[in-house]
Amino acid sequence: MSVDSALSDASRGRRHRRYWFGDGKAHIEVRAARRHGSERFARELEGALARVRGVHWAQVNAVVGRVVVAFDGEAVDSSAIMAAIEGVEEAHELEDDRFGYDRPDFPGDIEPVHRAIVGLVADAVGLVAGIAGSVLDLPSLPEEAAALVSVAESQPRIRR
Repeated sequence: MSVDSALSDASRGRRHRRYWFGDGKAHIEVRAARRHGSERFARELEGALARVRGVHWAQVNAVVGRVVVAFDGEAVDSSAIMAAIEGVEEAHELEDDRFGYDRPDFPGDIEPVHRAIVGLVADAVGLVAGIAGSVLDLPSLPEEAAALVSVAESQPRIRR
C-alpha cells in the first residue's frame, strides 16, 4: 500500500466506533445518523434497541451522530446493545461506512484527551530540547527544517 493510498484511506474516516457506558446509560456512535434522510434508520434503530430486554428507551441524536440508551445495568449486557446497533446498520448496508472526522468531539470520548496529552508531551520535549540546546550551546537546525513543519500543517491529509 502506498503512502498516498494510506492517507486517502485514512481521510475517509475512522473504522472504530466511539462509545460510553455508565450508570445505566450509553452514548454510542452510529453510522449514517447525520445523513440527510436518515429518519427511517433512526426510528428502526430506536425500535431495535427498545426490543432489547432491559432497555428502557433509546433516542438517536443526529446532531452528534449518537444514540443515547437508558437501560437496566443489571439486566443488559453492553454486547446486546452493540449487537442491536450493528444489526440495524447491516440491514441498511452501512457496516462499511466510516465515522467521519467532521463530527464534533463528544464529552465522553477519550481520544481528544489523548490528543491533548500527546500535544503537551511534544511541547514539553521541545521546551526541554530548546533549553538543553541553549545551555549546551548546540548548533541549531537549518531554517529549512522549520519549513517542513509548515508544509505538513498546510496539508489536510497529513495533518489528520
